[in-house]
Amino acid sequence: MKLTTRITLVFLLAVLAIVVSAWVSHGNTEKVNETRYWVEHTQVVIGRLDRLYMLVKEAETSVRGVLVTRNERMSTFYESAKSEIQATYEELKILTADNPKQIERLARFKSLLDSRIGEWTDFMSHSGSVGSPSWRSTLEKSFESQYAGKLKDVIGEMKDDEQALLKVRTHDALRSVESSQQITFLLTAILVGVLGGISVMVVMSMNKAISALLEGTKRIGDGNYDHRIDLKSNDEFGTLAASFDAMAARVEQFNLEQSDKNWIKKNINNLGLILQGQRDFEKAGTLILNNLAPVVEAKQAALYCVDTERKDNTLFLIASFACGKDSGIPLTVQFGDGSIGQAAIAKQKVHLDGIGVDSFRIKSALLNTTAADVYILPLLFEGVVHGVIELASDKKFPERAVLLMDELSGLLGVVFNSISANLVTERLLDESRQLNEELRLQQEELEAQAEELETQQEELRHVNEEMRQKQDALEEQNVLILEKNIELEGMRQSLEDKAQQLAISSKYKSEFLANMSHDLRTPLNSLLIFSELLSDNEEGNLNETQVDFAKNINMAGKTLLTLIDDILDLSKIEAGRVNPDIKNVELADVLLDIERSFRKVAEGKKIHFDLKLAPDTPKLMRTDERRLLQLLNNLLSNAFKFTERGSVSLAIDRSKATEGNGHEGDFVTFSVIDTGIGIAPEQQALVFEAFHQADSSSTRKFGGTGLGLSICRELSALLGGWVEVKSELNKGSTFTLHLPVAYKGKIEPRRRSLTTPVVSERPESAVEDRENEAFLYADVPDDRMNINEGDRVMLIIEDDKPFATMLLDLARKNKFKGVVSVRGKDGLILARRLLPDAITLDLKLPDMEGWVVLDQLKNNSETRHIPVHIISASNEQHRGLSLGAIGYLEKPVTLSTLNDAIEKIRHYFDKQTGTVLIAESDRALRESLVELLENGDFNIESVDHGEAAIKSWGSKPYDCSIINMNLSDMDGLTLARKFFASNYTHPLLVFSNHGLSEGEKAELEALGRINIVKDIDSPERLLSEVGLFLHRVETKLPMAKQQLVTKVRQDDNALVGRKLLIVDDDPRNVDALASLLKKYQMSLVTAENGRDALEKLDKHKDVDVILMDIMMPEMDGYEAMREIRAKREFASLPIIAVTAKAMQGDRVKCLESGASDYITKPVDRSQLLSLLRVWLYKA
Repeated sequence: MKLTTRITLVFLLAVLAIVVSAWVSHGNTEKVNETRYWVEHTQVVIGRLDRLYMLVKEAETSVRGVLVTRNERMSTFYESAKSEIQATYEELKILTADNPKQIERLARFKSLLDSRIGEWTDFMSHSGSVGSPSWRSTLEKSFESQYAGKLKDVIGEMKDDEQALLKVRTHDALRSVESSQQITFLLTAILVGVLGGISVMVVMSMNKAISALLEGTKRIGDGNYDHRIDLKSNDEFGTLAASFDAMAARVEQFNLEQSDKNWIKKNINNLGLILQGQRDFEKAGTLILNNLAPVVEAKQAALYCVDTERKDNTLFLIASFACGKDSGIPLTVQFGDGSIGQAAIAKQKVHLDGIGVDSFRIKSALLNTTAADVYILPLLFEGVVHGVIELASDKKFPERAVLLMDELSGLLGVVFNSISANLVTERLLDESRQLNEELRLQQEELEAQAEELETQQEELRHVNEEMRQKQDALEEQNVLILEKNIELEGMRQSLEDKAQQLAISSKYKSEFLANMSHDLRTPLNSLLIFSELLSDNEEGNLNETQVDFAKNINMAGKTLLTLIDDILDLSKIEAGRVNPDIKNVELADVLLDIERSFRKVAEGKKIHFDLKLAPDTPKLMRTDERRLLQLLNNLLSNAFKFTERGSVSLAIDRSKATEGNGHEGDFVTFSVIDTGIGIAPEQQALVFEAFHQADSSSTRKFGGTGLGLSICRELSALLGGWVEVKSELNKGSTFTLHLPVAYKGKIEPRRRSLTTPVVSERPESAVEDRENEAFLYADVPDDRMNINEGDRVMLIIEDDKPFATMLLDLARKNKFKGVVSVRGKDGLILARRLLPDAITLDLKLPDMEGWVVLDQLKNNSETRHIPVHIISASNEQHRGLSLGAIGYLEKPVTLSTLNDAIEKIRHYFDKQTGTVLIAESDRALRESLVELLENGDFNIESVDHGEAAIKSWGSKPYDCSIINMNLSDMDGLTLARKFFASNYTHPLLVFSNHGLSEGEKAELEALGRINIVKDIDSPERLLSEVGLFLHRVETKLPMAKQQLVTKVRQDDNALVGRKLLIVDDDPRNVDALASLLKKYQMSLVTAENGRDALEKLDKHKDVDVILMDIMMPEMDGYEAMREIRAKREFASLPIIAVTAKAMQGDRVKCLESGASDYITKPVDRSQLLSLLRVWLYKA
């Protein structure tokens, strides 16, 4: 404790003692005052009791005075005495409130007093005359009252009690005074004792500290620097002693440091003298270790040096200390290898402290132990490493040894640099001597060579003469070559002109094909729409034969459409705008694909179908798998078409080609052999040419377009091969496709004249052929050809191939067979053909919007039940779920979220049946709803009021809930709010018996923006929506219910009342589209061209969507769309471009011009309706 603190403490204790003494004295005084107060209080009570007794006596006297004198004045005295008695009583009641006994006595007194006052009143009311017997009797009674004595007794008791209290309180007062005096004396004595004791202690501690400081000062003055003052106190003396000890320690440390520095200088000087003049690394290294190791107390040491001329960053062992042959020391170390290499490359020392492991061992004849401390030092000179020294000890190196090693790093670097420089100098001197000798020898050789050169110069003169003659001959040849070059330049210019003419011709051909495609598609559009409307026969005014006619017209139109597409495909291939996608193709997989595709065709026609793969055929080939399948599909389709009985086979073999259209090497041959009608010899030469039909009888029997084999010829050339045909009329044909094992590039196909007729080779159903192609070709290797009965199939519609492959792997891990499509159109074909168990769908596809795919899936009775899980980069979860998707996952995704999505799909299958809850107060309506929805494929529960529905939601999960707007205990909106407030996420369907008001519709629409809620206006729509959300298989419903659902889709509320602008210059197209869309109660506006469309838009600003044809007079569709988009009010107006799709890139051009989406002629009704629903959807 500090001295100032002690003094302050003594002062504070004195103050505290005074305060305590004052507080105790004050307490005693208060106690004495309190005792005095109670003594005086008792005396007051006694006085009031005496006063009360006197007042009672005075009242009695006044009463008798009234009886005796009949004087009213005496009555006044009585009343005054009675009032004072009452006042005195109240005062006593207050004064004795702390004494229960006195309170009880006062109560008795009051009772007696009241009785006595009653007697006084009776006496005073006596009316008899003075002196009469009754008067005398009354007077006597006033003296003989029983209450007078009792009143006196009660007052006496109270007075006696107060007298006793007075004695006790007087005695207590005296005792308090005495106690106060005693306590005051005792406190004074304690204060004096404590203060005296503390003062003595302070003085003694100060004397002790001063003595210790004097002793320490004396010893340190005598040079005893290791002496420390043993004074353990926290006061100023302790601080002074600590400062003194610190000063002594610094002086002692300085002396030790000076000693260590002297020791280090001494050893450095000794080592410098030893190494002076050394010119050999090994000798120098041995001297360094033999002298340094004992000095620093190292048990083992090693020294490495760098050969600066090798430039390979290698350290060589040049010396070691106390290291035997079995020590395992490496002879060379690369920079960066181990601790030694690290010290070299980092140019910093490495200290390994407290290792204690077997990797660092110190061995001798009697000792084998682990190293406790290791120092590794790089030997540096001007930043260059010249060597590394490693020192190990079985104990920690002394501090001064560490300092010595640090100092030696630079010194030894200088020594090693000096040795290295000396060695280089010696080597250079030796080389110089050798060079001088070599120069002498070379000089002698040069003199001999000079003599030889003189001889050769003479020979050269003769040679130059011969060369001059040859040069003259070459000049004549150059003149001839120049003439030939001029001739070749003329030929080249002619070829360039012809090439330019060919380019112009190709351009005209492309434009012709585009225009022809548009001119064909425009009337074909009307034909397909009108024929489809007729085949629907909605008004029932056509007989069955007429309906068949309409269907045949529609099928013929689709076949014509395929012909147009084939013409464009052939044009693209010939123009070189088709690039092959080359990759490894397994021939076994190709055979498996063909087997699965054509086996049912063979069984249907009862034709033997055989596939053969030769043993020596390579397993893999490098080619375009999709084009290969297209080639084989065309060839086999022709074979089956023209074979009524017998067999069709495909044989794959290996062949060597020495002349295959200019190619040599290994080829694979695909031979399609049939026993069909065969081809006449005169027709075989032109069988692969375009636009040639067979004779009239063949055409009538088989039909066709005459383009399939032409496409085969072009595709085979694209893949570096060719197609051959061998045939005998009425016996069969063999088409052989030759393709290289490894793709080497395209070759030019052999073309013939276009005048000779040939047989048709297209299959009867062009639409089926397109679907076969979409099914056969897989953009990502998947399981489409390995699907068996009972397999669960997942269709993945995703254009990102790496991501699709990842989804495919996840599907397989979850026991699904996976099929991948990178295009929406192919995805729809695969969905209809495979009827998968689940679908994952991307919304941004290259050929159409994913919303259109989802819409067509959910509006097709065969695919409506398939659960679709959307995985897309756009954030439109509510829209997807409300349109029937089972789930929605926004990209980017993680493996965890993808697994959750797959698990959600698996949960749908694992769940036996779904559950629907109906909340309807009307029993009859509730039962009719159950009957409408019930089909045995899911459970239906019903409740009759809202609270029961809330309770049911909390007890179990539901797949869908249906509530009426008019329940018995609450309205439907209130129930809907409570539903979503409880975070239930399953779909909620709301219906009303009397329709919804505008306000109810608005609120439901607001709820629908963040939740899945729909207002239902009919039982049929209710049946349709429940089937959508529960993924009910519609075809399993009774026919009557199927017809109800079909009617709902035909009514299509999304289109009712919406205004559509049709822009087309062909009245037939306008009529066809108008006939189709009026069925859906749409309001239609028409325009003949783009300029007319702009004028119509100015008049009809409430147009909801535009169907825009592209090729129109005055202003085409591209310019019209750009003009519309330039107006702010139409910036977001949906525009669907309608084009002939004549040339590649039309879709991109339409979208760049402002189209929202794109559809080709002839317009497919279901695709058009899906596009309209998608773009008219209200989020």
